[in-house]
Amino acid sequence: MASVQPGWRSVLIDACAAGQPREVRRLVDGGADVDRVDEQFGAVPLVYAAQNGYIEIVDFLVGAGADVDAASLSGATALIQAAGNGHAVVVMSLLANRADVQAANNKGGTPLICAAHAGHEETVRCLLSAGANVDAALSDGSTALFLACENGFNGIVQDLIAAGAALDILRIGNRAEGTKTCTAATMAFVNGHCDCLRLLFNAGADLTKGEHGFNPVDWCDWSPPALAVSPRLMQAYRPPIACITFVRQAHQATSLLHDLGILVKAGRAGAALTLISVPVNVELRVSGNGKRTQFAHLFDRILDQIEASIKQ
Repeated sequence: MASVQPGWRSVLIDACAAGQPREVRRLVDGGADVDRVDEQFGAVPLVYAAQNGYIEIVDFLVGAGADVDAASLSGATALIQAAGNGHAVVVMSLLANRADVQAANNKGGTPLICAAHAGHEETVRCLLSAGANVDAALSDGSTALFLACENGFNGIVQDLIAAGAALDILRIGNRAEGTKTCTAATMAFVNGHCDCLRLLFNAGADLTKGEHGFNPVDWCDWSPPALAVSPRLMQAYRPPIACITFVRQAHQATSLLHDLGILVKAGRAGAALTLISVPVNVELRVSGNGKRTQFAHLFDRILDQIEASIKQ
């Protein structure tokens, strides 16, 4: 938090933020207001205790009558803060005391969205069990599933899909921020989160949905990162959806082959590999029919690598 002038928050809030249960108890027993907000953020003591995971203080404040759903100026409640920081025990305690699992901050962030975005799998499961709205979204349309796919949290993606999350909700792009309208599948794809993409595809996600040119199927035609995709996915859409990658150290064949080690495990018949900026500064393509360019020796090595990858 930003530094402010002394006196901006109460002694009780200081004790809660510092994790001092004895001092908290002494102050409350002495008449301190458990719901007094700080002057800068508008947050109550419970929010400070919850965001830092101080379960003893949280339970004491709730027992002393603290408002479990009091929100700060940004709309953050104790449950939102605890969820976003992965304090599952605190989350369970607040839920047991009827904290609003659907509460949202000023940007639309619910406890579930915050937990999924930060990768807190146990917390996500607690919130889903409590009935959290799996398709709640931020103001731009980003859902918990979208954010989990963007960050590659496979376990959370699986849990959200199992809970019935909508697969193809669009995150609305913002031209000023350089973002495009796309789905969770696109975020998984462009960030190289292969397992997340497989989970979405197997659950029935539409890989063609999104702003033109910004979905997995369109992107595979020019420049996505290296990505492992199942043969079933390849067969479902037009080729080539095997792999396209930039070879980062193009002047060495050994570097090229090293990069090939992380490429797609593609089905033999549909295999299509595009290498950009490879040795000799030309674009080389290996098509499904096995035809090769004049660089036969290099391609023999490349094809051997693809074959070895297929067999893994």
